[in-house]
Amino acid sequence: MTQLQNQETATPETADLNDAELLGFEHIETAPGSSTSTEDAVGLALNKRGESGEGPVIISDRRLKTHVQRAGGTAEGLNLYSFRYIGEDHEFRGVMAQELLADERHRGAVEVGADGYYRVHYARLGLASLATDEMRAAGERAARRAGALAH
Repeated sequence: MTQLQNQETATPETADLNDAELLGFEHIETAPGSSTSTEDAVGLALNKRGESGEGPVIISDRRLKTHVQRAGGTAEGLNLYSFRYIGEDHEFRGVMAQELLADERHRGAVEVGADGYYRVHYARLGLASLATDEMRAAGERAARRAGALAH
């Protein structure tokens, strides 16, 4: 993040503050030895991007989805599905991480979370508009539900 660019419009109280301080995130610290910068931590706190700056990473693991139906495809040949996350009523549209892993062109868009579930960087697939905050939150709730059932 850059320092306040136009010092002429800054008030004396804000002229020397960086973006994190201006947004009230001066208390955010990264762990010693972490590769996450303070700027990325602020972006993650705002849920506007993943550590790569490419948008949020969404759980897209088939094991956490119900009512799955093929809903079409993209010009690049990706299958799109309508689905619900376990325990959720809202229907979403997106991809299946396991399907992406089977295609070497798209494997780089998938990562495994600490909970063992697959997550997808939708922006890497050109599908950032599908990755909403509501979808991210529903996927995380489904993962917590599944984790609670497993223990």
